[in-house]
Amino acid sequence: MVTQVKKWGNSLAVRLPKSLAVNFGLKEGVKITFVPKGEGFEIVKVIKPVKLKKYTLLDMVKGITPKNRHKEFDWGKPRGKEIW
Repeated sequence: MVTQVKKWGNSLAVRLPKSLAVNFGLKEGVKITFVPKGEGFEIVKVIKPVKLKKYTLLDMVKGITPKNRHKEFDWGKPRGKEIW
């Protein structure tokens, strides 16, 4: 699709047709970034990283129940200088 850069106040803007915005999940306020690519660039939607909860060892041990506890696994006989 070809579109034009237009003046918008003191800035420049690229207008996106509604069909394109819908296809790519773009809404007002969604952040995008320009990534250099060869002689031009790509416009890439900025995806907010997911924050993962940090667990302590104590938190994880508290979560062990008889239902989710794994059985012991036999890894075979020791090799090299392993001591069991």
